[in-house]
Amino acid sequence: MCCVLCWGETCFLNRREAGGGCPHGELRHGREVGSGPNSSAHSPHDGLQGEGPSPLDAKERLFLPPLAPAPRPAPSATAGATQACGRRRGRFPTPSSGVDKAEAGHLPEWAGRAETPSGMGVAWSDPLPGWAGPGRPPFWVGQVTESLFRGRRYLEALFRVGGPSASPSRSGRGEPVPRPQVPRLRAARLQAMLRACGASVGPQLLRAALGLGAWPGPGRAASGTRGQGWLQPAGHDTGVKVYNSLTRRKDPLIVGSADAASWYSCGPTVYDHAHLGHACSYVRFDIIRRILTRVFGCNIIMVMGITDVDDKIIKRASEMNVSPASLANLYEENFKQDMAALKVLPPTVYLRVTENIPHIISFIEGIIANGHAYSTAQGNVYFDLRSRGDRYGKLVGAVPSPATEPVDSDKRHPSDFALWKAAKPREVFWASPWGNGRPGWHIECSTISSLVFGSRLDIHSGGMDLAFPHHENEIAQCEAFHQCRQWGNYFLHSGHLHVKGKEEKMSKSLKNYITVKDFLKTFSPDVFRLFCMRSSYRSAVDYSDGTMLEAKHLLLAAAAFIEDARAYMKGQLVCGPVGEGLLWERLRHTREAVKAALADDFDTPAAVDAVMDLIHRGNGQLQARTKEPSGPRSPAVFGSIVSYIEHFFETVGISLADRQFVPGDGSQAALHSVVEELVRFRLKVRQFALASGKATGEAQRQQRLDRQPLLEACDALRQDLTAHGISIKHVSKKARHNSIIRVKEHERRRKRPERLL
Repeated sequence: MCCVLCWGETCFLNRREAGGGCPHGELRHGREVGSGPNSSAHSPHDGLQGEGPSPLDAKERLFLPPLAPAPRPAPSATAGATQACGRRRGRFPTPSSGVDKAEAGHLPEWAGRAETPSGMGVAWSDPLPGWAGPGRPPFWVGQVTESLFRGRRYLEALFRVGGPSASPSRSGRGEPVPRPQVPRLRAARLQAMLRACGASVGPQLLRAALGLGAWPGPGRAASGTRGQGWLQPAGHDTGVKVYNSLTRRKDPLIVGSADAASWYSCGPTVYDHAHLGHACSYVRFDIIRRILTRVFGCNIIMVMGITDVDDKIIKRASEMNVSPASLANLYEENFKQDMAALKVLPPTVYLRVTENIPHIISFIEGIIANGHAYSTAQGNVYFDLRSRGDRYGKLVGAVPSPATEPVDSDKRHPSDFALWKAAKPREVFWASPWGNGRPGWHIECSTISSLVFGSRLDIHSGGMDLAFPHHENEIAQCEAFHQCRQWGNYFLHSGHLHVKGKEEKMSKSLKNYITVKDFLKTFSPDVFRLFCMRSSYRSAVDYSDGTMLEAKHLLLAAAAFIEDARAYMKGQLVCGPVGEGLLWERLRHTREAVKAALADDFDTPAAVDAVMDLIHRGNGQLQARTKEPSGPRSPAVFGSIVSYIEHFFETVGISLADRQFVPGDGSQAALHSVVEELVRFRLKVRQFALASGKATGEAQRQQRLDRQPLLEACDALRQDLTAHGISIKHVSKKARHNSIIRVKEHERRRKRPERLL
């Protein structure tokens, strides 16, 4: 067989007549071709976007079963779109099946739904003549498909080609086609195969192989067309266009009220320390929140839910031999400290799951009453996915896969998901109408959000890994409870933080994470915030010491320019004549460019580039000279530039100060020690000023007069410290002695044994 591209460009049998060769020189008869460093047989699609040689190196190339030459069989007598190749029975995709005619012309003959189900939706009566490898020829495509179901990161890049979504995958008899159970490919191999597909053939091929349109998430396709039927809300137009995951396009951000825009943020599951992967998402959305508030005048009411009961919490608490509540409280406070250290503004209100159990139960009862959920004899409550019909799948156009359901499941349908879980032995539980248990994960956020904002939510945010199934299920639950057509208006999803060179996201499960506290031992929160701003909030970003150093150097360059500009304004930096008109024009252009970038889906990389370009041009005018310049000075323009640059960085929560303070237990203890030393030093100076020594009479009066400035300085320091909440009280020696005696007497009485009566 040959490379992935061949499936979309040449007929299976045409290649076989040519000896099973690959037109792109990628593979031939299962033997690697052109893999050496000096080979010229690389695919013309190698090195996409300047990535160098083919991603399929010697270790990662996928060896496919070879083809033996065989004559082309005669076409079947079946008319219309159905064509035969060997003894296969398959249909070309048609526009009604989700793939347009232009795409169908580039697809293999088996890339459609057949009359009987198989691993790729193609019916095979027996192996294709000439097939020399094990299994069915499209087996590797099934592997790719299964990996796509699980590799959400690659789906965003893969399915960029638009097109209408298809109806659910079904066989000719109207029964659902089961999803193939095939092994997973390693992430690196899958990524290499997808890169080899290019920007158009890969999406067309795999979408058609599934008999679908766009398939952006795991599970099978949903009936509803993704993004269609979205209702543009009425209210206040913020002037921002934001990428809405519901429509997969940039929509005008219209909130209910400029004074109270509603925003729900999925909070942490508090069972461990927060790491930079979590922090990246929260910092990115904090920057967006600041921009909306301070640039576009939109007051945000933000609610964050804290998941403080969960399978992971229960398991971790059992391992540590502590109660789940104690564990959750510990890591919740730890999370809040980490967010404060990273300058993330706290939400308007935190709401814990365990404090809202009665509301969650009432919410579930409402869904049951509306006919969208059911309870079971085992005490579980499930959301009835079929009751939603084609309204499920608004966000990603998929439904949960039933492949991992246990045999003893009490669900009506495998894709239904839990709203209430019956209690298990030695687990925390609450009483409910259905028996003891605890809430499911998805219902928690729906209840908390609805508790504050009701049936309309302006903005919902979270990491891209939460889009399916969590956010999709939230939509289903809230619209079923409120009986509304559209609950959430805008869904914003942030990209993952990846460990550079490993092509994998930073997560606890992969044990490749860095905690926030460990990171702040090396870099400041301002460096991390600028690092987050240098990429789109929707994109994945690679973490490394190198990228952090780049962000640090940019901050140092900005701080150095501001220092030089201030020195010029004070007359301490001697420069030649300044192009004042050019700088005023550049400042005006920068203001407009930054505002336009931030209004375009919060394009912080473009905004940072515009500001750094202004700094670069300002530095070009500050050319130091040893002699006094003859021309006039221009301090006003540099004052305006400095003011604008500082305001820009302050808007996004970045300080350009040379010394940056990172809050934490260690820093608080050090600050307390500094204050103690300062107070102790002041006391010694004051005692020296008041001491008379052996001087008497006129000499003593003159000594006190000479030392009066020291006493005045001590009093001034005492008064200044009061403004910072530090109060110094003078205690006489006698009073201090008496107090010490009283303390000692109190301690002595405590140690005295009690007299028995």
